Amino acid sequence: MKLDLFYTVSQVKSSDFVTEILRKYFGIEEPVYRRNEHGKPYLADNRVYFNLSHSGGITAVAICEEEVGLDIQSEQKRECPSLLNRLTDAERKEDFYSLWTAKEAYVKLRGSSLAADLPSLEYKDGTLYHDKKKVPCRILRHRVGDVLFCVCVSHAETMTIREL
Repeated sequence: MKLDLFYTVSQVKSSDFVTEILRKYFGIEEPVYRRNEHGKPYLADNRVYFNLSHSGGITAVAICEEEVGLDIQSEQKRECPSLLNRLTDAERKEDFYSLWTAKEAYVKLRGSSLAADLPSLEYKDGTLYHDKKKVPCRILRHRVGDVLFCVCVSHAETMTIREL
């Protein structure tokens, strides 16, 4: 299963960035975008799937032959008491950015919303659980400086990473 992660540190408009990649690397000259009920964008013809994220001056898009979720977070120290209060005791022992990007990437993979899924997600010992069952997906990570990338897919084992 082919999985590609593209990112840029240049200021770009997200939709232009995705369109340029789809044209150049996937031969989709005129992509037609749609959104699901939670706002997740997708291609009308479903030839490939993508997910977009940005943080810390980086814009990134993951593109795969199956549904994909992507979250990136700058690891700048911030006070987030409302988020920390939602963590289980086991999660408080984990790296916050690893668990948060995994949760968000999984929610984005599902095309759901954090409000709907967050209460039923738990991350412990480096594994993500949904309703106490291990999630049936792979979590792949990459780091650029202080920005952590997390991609969630069902089958892809590896990903090709390109800085544009």
